[in-house]
Amino acid sequence: MKIKCPGCNTIYNIDISKIPVIPEGGITTTCKKCKGKIPIELGSGSETQVLSKKQTVFKKQEAQQIIPCPECGRINISTDICTGCGKVFSKEEIEKLEIPIG
Repeated sequence: MKIKCPGCNTIYNIDISKIPVIPEGGITTTCKKCKGKIPIELGSGSETQVLSKKQTVFKKQEAQQIIPCPECGRINISTDICTGCGKVFSKEEIEKLEIPIG
């Protein structure tokens, strides 16, 4: 995916499959050249189609939950896939493990 710094117009090629969790509103990165913030937003186009099975795009919720993974112990926030080992949590596991926050 190509992104462009709004400050200095430097273009970067990024591999979004390396990003384990992507919030609904997108994320930002810092430009190496001018140190400005570059928004990375996932639209409905081809960017969304390259998400791997280990990635989760989670929507903003009124209350988020912490879900500790029973396999690797990684703490996950409002996702049904562990960002550490890729384990998919069942509904029963989420109900049992979740800790509401917010």
